[in-house]
Amino acid sequence: MKNLHNITPWWLTGFTQADGSFLVTHETRLDSKFPFYPRPVFSLTQSERDLPMMQAIHAYLGVGTLSFSKGCVTLTVRNLQDLLNVIIPHFDMYPLRGGKYLAFLRLKIVCMLKNSKAHLNLVTYLQIVQLTCAQPELYAKIIAATEKMFGTLPHFEPIDINS
Repeated sequence: MKNLHNITPWWLTGFTQADGSFLVTHETRLDSKFPFYPRPVFSLTQSERDLPMMQAIHAYLGVGTLSFSKGCVTLTVRNLQDLLNVIIPHFDMYPLRGGKYLAFLRLKIVCMLKNSKAHLNLVTYLQIVQLTCAQPELYAKIIAATEKMFGTLPHFEPIDINS
């Protein structure tokens, strides 16, 4: 596909700075070792009228899926290997700034921990929960469910995203 929208690495970074998101959702899964499963997600959302541009971004990245809801089109990348091999290297080479950069770092840390299977360790799981739960109610819910499953939880040091 021709790059009709002139997508360049720095353009994509600037576009993501404005309209992208890096987050880690916490999904319940019956087959998980823990009550909630951390799932890193990168997404970009625009009005459906910008579908050709979103298709160009999708083609440029070569990963993710496009979905449609309420007049919007969203490019979503959830696959761990796609995040590790495409999304993270892009934003390492063409960095974001400010709060968006910190959100990217949280996603990157979680991806690396999941790739190494460290997230299967209780302390690391708790560190991921602490690092990625911005909502106090969700954090409390996850901790309560984990305590119910494991009893008293071990003390842990938070992950420092600045190191």
